[in-house]
Amino acid sequence: MLLALPYPSVHAEQKQIEDLSKTNKKKEEISVIGSRNAVKSSTGTKTDTPLIRTPQTITVLTNEELLQRNALSLNQALTYVAGAMTNLRGGNVGRYDQMTIRGFTPALFLDGMRLLGGVYATPQLDFHRIDSVDVIKGPASVLYGNSSPGGLINESSKTPLTVRKNVVDFSAGNYNLIRGYADLTGPLDTKKHFLYRLIGGGEKSDGFIRTTRNLRYYISPELSYVPDENTSITFIGSYQRDPHSGSYGGVPAIGSVLRNPYGQLPRNFYDGDPNYEIFDRKQGSVSTLIRHRFNDILSFRSNFRYQRMVQSYRQVYFSSLNTDMQSIRRGAGGSDENYGGLTLDNSFTAKFHTGLLRHTILAGQDYFDNNGNYRMRFAQGAANGVPDLNLYHPTYGYQWNDFVTGAPRTNVSQQQLGVYGQDQIEIGNLNLMGSIRNDWYQQKSTTSSSASRLSQNKITWRVGALYAFRFGLAPYFSYSTSFEPQTGANIYGTSYKPITGRQYEFGMKYQPKGTKTILTVSAYDLARQNTLITDPSNPLNSIQGGEVRTRGVEMEGRGEIIPGLNFTVALTYMESNYAKGNPPTAGIINGSAAPGVTNTRVLGAPTWMASTFLSYDFHRARFACGPWRGFTVGGGMRYTGPSDGAFTSMVSGATAYTRFAAPAYTLADLMMSYDFGTLARSTENFSVQLNVNNVLNTKYVSSCAVTGWCWYGAARTVVGAVHYSF
Repeated sequence: MLLALPYPSVHAEQKQIEDLSKTNKKKEEISVIGSRNAVKSSTGTKTDTPLIRTPQTITVLTNEELLQRNALSLNQALTYVAGAMTNLRGGNVGRYDQMTIRGFTPALFLDGMRLLGGVYATPQLDFHRIDSVDVIKGPASVLYGNSSPGGLINESSKTPLTVRKNVVDFSAGNYNLIRGYADLTGPLDTKKHFLYRLIGGGEKSDGFIRTTRNLRYYISPELSYVPDENTSITFIGSYQRDPHSGSYGGVPAIGSVLRNPYGQLPRNFYDGDPNYEIFDRKQGSVSTLIRHRFNDILSFRSNFRYQRMVQSYRQVYFSSLNTDMQSIRRGAGGSDENYGGLTLDNSFTAKFHTGLLRHTILAGQDYFDNNGNYRMRFAQGAANGVPDLNLYHPTYGYQWNDFVTGAPRTNVSQQQLGVYGQDQIEIGNLNLMGSIRNDWYQQKSTTSSSASRLSQNKITWRVGALYAFRFGLAPYFSYSTSFEPQTGANIYGTSYKPITGRQYEFGMKYQPKGTKTILTVSAYDLARQNTLITDPSNPLNSIQGGEVRTRGVEMEGRGEIIPGLNFTVALTYMESNYAKGNPPTAGIINGSAAPGVTNTRVLGAPTWMASTFLSYDFHRARFACGPWRGFTVGGGMRYTGPSDGAFTSMVSGATAYTRFAAPAYTLADLMMSYDFGTLARSTENFSVQLNVNNVLNTKYVSSCAVTGWCWYGAARTVVGAVHYSF
């Protein structure tokens, strides 16, 4: 359960904006400080290129937008982003950031560096540490290494400020939510060469699913050294623990999306057992961010992070619906994982002219080394010690054996080295871009009885062109590629090659002159290739002939209509299917409906999505006066169209596949905040905010993205917050 954050006091924020506007170059800010709408992003190009001159679709979510919408996780942040399908495992599963961008799972980065983890031990960052979120749509391997073709998400940490600003916040809401945090920052000396920041807090709440709960606490100390306007060195430490984080289970399609003759399941249905449920994640990191400008031509950037992840996970989960329609077969198990890894990214940027050509050249090298081990084991069915559960009269409290105890330990080592280069050329209003990268990837897995090694390398590249008309219109085209390591070998001993991806994208951007409003319309053709499929000539063999293809059109805009009235709008049309997949399996009834078969749709991928959010800040309104100037009100609507699901059943002793459509749903969100600084100077440091998500408490299934499994979306949440800054 996540909480609301109110706006900072308007008067205190104005002072911060004025101070920070003088130091933007030092901090290489991704977003415009104090603005709800960003016009630059360094994530897509690793240079300070304006969005209106970048020939690829990039969405930037500023801190102000995240605060206003009470977005405190990636799933919540991306609900108003075109092409993003969030909450793949429903609103009930908040322990992981699970979503798709343009039909594929995106790579997750923090401060331009990959977030490392294990099998189930994957990091999730508390959003009080996050300043902004950048979403690259389409392949991003050319600057970041292995990733899916759908895109990449980069979270940017809050860093120390040159102006003293201390914030304390307390929030409460339904589901017995209590949360508090503090964010303290400012200079340590009069010359502002040394800056500090300390962020810390915690929360607890009941989970959306019965008997579950959430608990989190974290701290992040930071220190910056800024000896002059050309150099900055920032150290960021963090520790976060999640001793409890809801549940990870689901519900059967029959009884949620489809009718069950014995009744529909409640959305807080729990398929597990509190006697076995464990989720305890500990994550810590130390980072260094270095920026140095040698002169007007050459600059240097270096990012480093060491990250540690320890997690214990146990779960009982729904496996399949029994033929009596009243009970489910279950599985149980989990993992104990311990990982540590480092990431490093160094690059030089040079800006110069050659005749009529203005160049921005980037050359860099990045590296990650992730090492760890895990014990993992799962079992299914009553014969293996996992009893069935009655759907309508569930009983909990079974005395479980620990399935993980005695499981063999697996040691894993992963390394990736990448070298990349890029040239951005401006010829008047014409912007050209070319990027290339070579990656070397190695992986080794060992147990007490076996060992496997993987060594692959791949070249990826990107080209793009954009023409920026003086009145703000910018048509563009780009072609980009990606790769993902592919383990294993066929039955003849030939190792598999990397999975590849490619995207063609055409679009237009429009930024009215003198504004921070940006509108983007894009059309794309995206494919993930070389995936494993069944060999038509030998069902026991797998070959790399598969292709998942996504084609779509997106429209997205963020900006200000009139002073104080901000808008966000997103529209998505997307067709995602297996262009080259498996043949129907012999002996399977309706086998052509099975996921992965050629010409079938990808499960959980809706064709249509749309959203819009409007907010009005009375402080900036020309007609508002007196106490009314303290109000900000806003609201949004989110529509997600039908998406495919599938389940299996036994018919006359044979397995049968059934396809169905998870229904469309529309949700409404509301917010209101009040800044008491408009009443009197004595109350200028106080503000309050109220957020209500899923206002109508709509019961809906957000996704059936796995065969036989569905997930309910989150119920209505109401969160109020009191904010004090000093």
